[in-house]
Amino acid sequence: MMKPLPTVQPNTWEFLRDPMIAPTGFREYDARWKYPDDINLPGVTALGLGLGTQMRRRGIAPVIAVGNDYRDYSLAIKNALVVGLMQAGIHVKDIGPALSPMA
Repeated sequence: MMKPLPTVQPNTWEFLRDPMIAPTGFREYDARWKYPDDINLPGVTALGLGLGTQMRRRGIAPVIAVGNDYRDYSLAIKNALVVGLMQAGIHVKDIGPALSPMA
């Protein structure tokens, strides 16, 4: 997988193919991006791969729970994340629709 780009032109083949993750989304306490302005689906997959890789390198049990909210694009984002996590060898438990405190 190629290194994520900070920006990719919307409505192009590159936007659908190349991972984009705006570096401003990373915070010291969490990560937040506005989809699809700051991160695209290939970027979410790259994020999952990176997270899963770090989990394994740090000796964290390779199991993670994922959920989604009510937004129309949430399933697409969750599925892209799951692909990246699974590429890293992480066992994913999908809890389905969930509020953050529930997850």
